[in-house]
Amino acid sequence: MTTGPRTHYDLLDLPREADAAAVRAQWKLLVQVWHPDRFEGEMRERAEEMTSRLNEAFHVLRDADR
Repeated sequence: MTTGPRTHYDLLDLPREADAAAVRAQWKLLVQVWHPDRFEGEMRERAEEMTSRLNEAFHVLRDADR
């Protein structure tokens, strides 16, 4: 059984010491890759879920206080 990323850093494939600019750049890249408009059917649903997870990770990691 495969488990998904365990942290927001894992999801964005970033080291924990990544700065805000690196977080934003990686989030932007991955959101473009996983944008739901690029997919149809079942893959679109997966892309919507992934985009939601990426946005959550970005929302948390962009704020140094979080």
